[in-house]
Amino acid sequence: MTMTDSVSYALDNDEVTASAMLDNLAAVWDDFTRQRLSQVGIPKGARCWEAAAGNGSIAHWLADQGAQVIATDVNPRHIRPHPGVTVLQHDDEKEPAPGEGFHLIHARCAFAHWPTREAVVAKFAAALAPGGALVIEDWGKWLGWVLSSPVPDAAGIYDRYQNALLKVFEAAGNDTSWAGRTADAMTAAGLVRVDTAVQSGTWRGGTAHCRLPLAVSTELRQPLLAHGATEEDLDALPEVLENEETLLLGNIGFSTIGYRPA
Repeated sequence: MTMTDSVSYALDNDEVTASAMLDNLAAVWDDFTRQRLSQVGIPKGARCWEAAAGNGSIAHWLADQGAQVIATDVNPRHIRPHPGVTVLQHDDEKEPAPGEGFHLIHARCAFAHWPTREAVVAKFAAALAPGGALVIEDWGKWLGWVLSSPVPDAAGIYDRYQNALLKVFEAAGNDTSWAGRTADAMTAAGLVRVDTAVQSGTWRGGTAHCRLPLAVSTELRQPLLAHGATEEDLDALPEVLENEETLLLGNIGFSTIGYRPA
């Protein structure tokens, strides 16, 4: 995850909850991300840039496919070491690309937070080799909700938390409409064969999927309270999310791929 000087990015890799949050985020996204990257194809020796690399799970997977991987983050402390991955501290929004001629550039849950996101798409596109692919993934505007739970008012507790969280992110500069505009931005940057796929599904209480919002709610407790959440709801949220009988319809994730013309 990354942050910029121009906005106060809500989540901080130095927080004690950051490692768990990034691990849970990877658990929610990684299968879908690997499917999308496999669609691109990763030939052995391919040069890949994993931007805003989080805990490095996708950088590791790319290296395991035989790729040469650069993993960057403004605070890369949670990127675990791997012999096939070069880790760089790097402001992916503001600094020049860490190289050129990449077969693949991938960024997840980052662009929506960057105020210059359209310019960053153009910068990333220019760093691709001819025929190379840019893959951008972000949450959409869809807010998940509780489908079933034995916890009293579970649906209301989770809905109020989600709405306060949306306000926290918007106050920090997050553009919740970005995921639906990524394809247009790629086309404007000259990329071709652009396509978008989405994922959503049920999240069972007590799994990594439900531990993700729990970690986020813990780290952002004070900002959430400042944006309409209540102490009572935040205190009750763990009971909702840890109960194995709770079933959520999860947030929707967008994955958009575009290719530099060959």
